[in-house]
Amino acid sequence: MPEKLNRDDVIRKLAGGEGLDGVDASGADLSGIDFEGATLRGAKLVETDLAKADLSGCCLFCADLTEAKAPAANFKGADLDQAVFRNARLPRADLTETKIGTCDFEGADLSNARFDRSEGVAVKFTGAHLESSIFVDASLDKSDLRGGSAQGVSFRSAKLPGFDFEGSHLKVINFKNAVLDGASFYQARIEGSSFEGAQYPGADFESARINSTSFKKCELTRADFRGAILNECNFTGAKLESADFSQVEGTSLDFTQADMTGVVIHEARFSGTKMADTKISRAEIHETSLKGTVMARCDLSYAVLKNVDMEGTDLTGAVLAESRITPRPREKLCPRCGLPASEKGTCPDCGPTITASVRGRGRLAVLGLWVAMLGGPVNFIVAPYLMDDAAVETRGLILLSATAAALVLSGLAMFLGLITLFRAPRRASYYALITILVAAMTLAIFGYVGFNLWSGTGAGFLTGG
Repeated sequence: MPEKLNRDDVIRKLAGGEGLDGVDASGADLSGIDFEGATLRGAKLVETDLAKADLSGCCLFCADLTEAKAPAANFKGADLDQAVFRNARLPRADLTETKIGTCDFEGADLSNARFDRSEGVAVKFTGAHLESSIFVDASLDKSDLRGGSAQGVSFRSAKLPGFDFEGSHLKVINFKNAVLDGASFYQARIEGSSFEGAQYPGADFESARINSTSFKKCELTRADFRGAILNECNFTGAKLESADFSQVEGTSLDFTQADMTGVVIHEARFSGTKMADTKISRAEIHETSLKGTVMARCDLSYAVLKNVDMEGTDLTGAVLAESRITPRPREKLCPRCGLPASEKGTCPDCGPTITASVRGRGRLAVLGLWVAMLGGPVNFIVAPYLMDDAAVETRGLILLSATAAALVLSGLAMFLGLITLFRAPRRASYYALITILVAAMTLAIFGYVGFNLWSGTGAGFLTGG
């Protein structure tokens, strides 16, 4: 087991030109020391303080810098292959032109660090914190940032084939002109970023949440956006041949002059979308809402649009040669909350309000209104007609029976109105309220008349006798 070195031991070895391969300086204060060109293969520098140390050109192959503190340290041109920086603190560190190899930065703080023109394969950034870091022209094949966070980072012109950003939170990231073949942004959250001019065939944005991001002139052939939520994204001039936008929720998207030949869009919903001068030939668009979409002068030749909601869609000058368009039946909306309902009229929040309430309880309310309105005419029209040919002694009985029928009808109307007032849709509730008011008036009037008839004092009043 190597002897543990302190600061003075390290300075003495460096001054004597001795190598530092395999040394153990864990926990030592080595801040500000000039290690330029030194070899530290397999060195153990766990929790070592390397603040502002100069490690440019050093060989740190297989070195262990777990939880090391190296703010503003200089690693320019160093060999960091297989080195371990787990949970290390490297804010403002300079790792320009380093050979990262398969370095492990898991959980490390790399805010404001520079990785310009660095090269690495399968580098681990899992759980790392990247803020305002710079990876311009870096080459990081099959590297891993799963679950990490990055803000204000620049990957401009970087080569990132196979890079895994799954589940990461990316805010204001610059991917301009980057190469992202085979990279994955599955379930990632991307905000205010730019992929302008990036090369990303076979892009994987499945189930991602992307806000205010630019994909202008981006190569996104065969891109997978299934289940993604896209808000205020710009795809102007992008190449999206054979891309899949199935089950996408898109708001305020701009596909102007994009090439979407052969695109697949199933069960998606777009609002405020622009597709002017867009090529969408041979596309398959099924069970999708394109309500209010601007598709002026777009090319829909040989496209198949089945059950598509195109209400308010602008197709001015669009090319529809050999296309097959089947508009979707008008969407059913819940009259109480306005949310879309199923084909059977069931609202996810209010229950079966369309079929059961509008056609069921709503009709009951209307029926109750008619019953309440017919209660009065039974006395004033039907009863006198029956009494014309009736004996004098039976007229009171007829009138009493008619009044009783009016009371029963009014009571039924009151019942129908009450059972629909609180459970029916808004329009049916209005009917129910009117029904209750009319029924209440009828009950009051003919309740009074019926009482007088029963007591033998009101027959002359109604018959004129």
